[in-house]
Amino acid sequence: MRQLPGGVFAAPELPQQTLSGLPPQTSSVRPLSRRALMGLAALCAAAATWAALTPITGWAQTPSPAAAGVKPGAFPQRPVKIIVAFPAGGGTDIAARVLAPKLSELWGQQVIVENRAGASGVIGTEAAARSVPDGYTLFMGTLGNFSVNQHLFPKMTVDPVRDFAPITQVVDVHFVLLAHPAL
Repeated sequence: MRQLPGGVFAAPELPQQTLSGLPPQTSSVRPLSRRALMGLAALCAAAATWAALTPITGWAQTPSPAAAGVKPGAFPQRPVKIIVAFPAGGGTDIAARVLAPKLSELWGQQVIVENRAGASGVIGTEAAARSVPDGYTLFMGTLGNFSVNQHLFPKMTVDPVRDFAPITQVVDVHFVLLAHPAL
């Protein structure tokens, strides 16, 4: 792929007709479709996420594994648990289950996904906040866990700023409200 004047990215001409149904251009390069650029952007985002995860030697609710007594380069010495505050099969669970095997492969240690559903995510959030801050318990949090629930449940004992240290954004989800055009 190369960049043409004006910031347009182009790929070598394909012998078949393009997805848009337009005939192939006569030059040796054609602009990438919006769909192809979005796919490329998603691939780059995934690669950046994995690249960001690779140098991490430990994750915890504390600022660093060294503060929790973990020797540099020795993490993990036992299985790591990811707590998901929602039932199995939901979006958060799926993201954790896609991430877990990659982390297992990267760290050479088992990564277990544990679902602690209930009370709009409060049960799992509180379980993660109460865990030992040694890096062996991760929490797959959502916007609801960290910002909405504090306002819905005033007796919630978790303070996201005090009890958790962010690592990385794993998923970016957008919701769209649609209706049938005849309405």
